[in-house]
Amino acid sequence: MKQHNRTIDGQVSGRIEYIDVYRFIGILLMIMGHIGFGEVFDKWIHAFHMPMFFVISGFFHKNRGGEIICRKAKSLLIPYFIFGVINILISYMLYGSIEKSGLYSLLIMPTDGNIPIAGALWFLPALFWADIIYDYIASISSKNTRTIVIICLAGISFYLYGNSNIRLPYSLDVALVGIVLFEAGHIVKEHSETLLNISFVETLIMMILFSYTSIISVGYVNMKSAIYPDIPLFFINSIGMSIAFLNFSKYIYNKFVSKRSMLKNYICSVGEYSLVYVCLNQLAILISRSVVENGRMALVGEYTKRMIVLIISLLLLKILELLFVRTKLSKLIGY
Repeated sequence: MKQHNRTIDGQVSGRIEYIDVYRFIGILLMIMGHIGFGEVFDKWIHAFHMPMFFVISGFFHKNRGGEIICRKAKSLLIPYFIFGVINILISYMLYGSIEKSGLYSLLIMPTDGNIPIAGALWFLPALFWADIIYDYIASISSKNTRTIVIICLAGISFYLYGNSNIRLPYSLDVALVGIVLFEAGHIVKEHSETLLNISFVETLIMMILFSYTSIISVGYVNMKSAIYPDIPLFFINSIGMSIAFLNFSKYIYNKFVSKRSMLKNYICSVGEYSLVYVCLNQLAILISRSVVENGRMALVGEYTKRMIVLIISLLLLKILELLFVRTKLSKLIGY
């Protein structure tokens, strides 16, 4: 069967493998966040771990005109609805009922957090709209005008929720914030010779600095819930951390991953098929937690249990990745 290497941002073939390391880090942080590793960890990752994916999507964005709608609907919206329905059915089998709130969330308002099991699916329509809107703006405006329009659209999203608690359907308000991160990714690509060749020591300093601001200064950020305590600092911090992680990923790939075939194949496969991990990670966590809670682990500490849940979840997700990528089920995820 022909393999299609497509990530959640739609990159196909011609892979830059250290970018897969970057995506692997983002996916790992997302899974750990869903498992729960404490308040400080949660605050730290929410400041940048989902913005990371918007930034890298902007990094690879290419203007495609009207073609982009069909391409992105196939790679993002179809998996969104299919996996949403799958998780609703699994929830019904587990709990014996289908909540109307879950159907409403799936069909209209994914950001309200009521989609059973797979709350992370909100990201797919957000990325869909961000890609479509950014592509349209880029096709009709100059670079300076594009930046102004993008900032104004993001401002509308912040104003609606900040003043009236109004959320737009299909994660559209998140997408309006995401296009700023798309533009940042595009700028990083334009200046990659400078921004992606930072020394390892400078990269570590950046990561420590932005980690400090994530925990101490930015406040608790949550794109899904439209929580942005300090909007300018949110953008500075999330974009800065994304650049730091791009450089860190490049270093890790060259130093530790590229010459170790098993490690390289595993990490790069997570990066290549990140869509599977976004859609199914919470189901894998649910199963893993059940295994741990029903096992003989009364004397095992909570942190150790969470690490065991993480390991089991990663193993399950690898099996699910193989199932959905190497069989006819690949059509369900737009491959």
